[in-house]
Amino acid sequence: MEMPNTKPEAVTQERLEEKYDIAANTSLANYSFFMGVANDNAEEVLKTNAKKDRVCGVKIFMGSSTGNMLVDNYLTLEKIFGQTELLIATHCEDEKIIRANMEEFKQAKGDQLTAADHPLIRNEEACFESSLVAIQFAKKHNSRLHILHISTEKELQLFSNMLPLSEKRITAEVCVHHLWFTADDYAQYGNLIKCNPAIKAPHHREALWKGLLDDRLDIIATDHAPHTGTKSCSLTCRRPLAFHWYNTACS
Repeated sequence: MEMPNTKPEAVTQERLEEKYDIAANTSLANYSFFMGVANDNAEEVLKTNAKKDRVCGVKIFMGSSTGNMLVDNYLTLEKIFGQTELLIATHCEDEKIIRANMEEFKQAKGDQLTAADHPLIRNEEACFESSLVAIQFAKKHNSRLHILHISTEKELQLFSNMLPLSEKRITAEVCVHHLWFTADDYAQYGNLIKCNPAIKAPHHREALWKGLLDDRLDIIATDHAPHTGTKSCSLTCRRPLAFHWYNTACS
């Protein structure tokens, strides 16, 4: 199930269909593609409602990541959450908080930033505030929301294990790298473990394990994205482990 931050970005119906055409001729595995949301393509996104039988969802980058697809226009978010009939998958980091933190670190350290600064710039508060906004929109409109790659202890208070998975309208995932590494590992691995959202302090990892084991977190994901400049892909594994979602890089 491939994300839309490819080259070209899948932010029009034409680009989305190009991916399906390629996959139909080349994919050796089951596949689907997310429709990409941008600040100015809400009407184009809503056309995907007619394809909900084969398109896995719409993807919103509420924080910037690889690709130029940041969505920080609340009018766009209101429209998408209010009118889409598909699952909404969000990358949640608050861009204003990240930019403010980055400016502080640049003033303090200049060009001497290291990978260890990454989780302090893209910090817990940036993740929590963005996830909170997404959930508020979803609850307002009863949207089907899936928040990708939760990385902080604080975000866990936003999710519940009071309903079985089949009845949840809001779900969340945790990635393998956030369950395995902590900020202590930047000393050894540096940029090799630099990702968005950032791998953070050890207490976050411990909290994520608890959230996974008590069913506040619903999916284990790799979120693997070998960005060569042309491809982005994500593999997720949904509990129970008999169900696997595999992706093939088709674009």
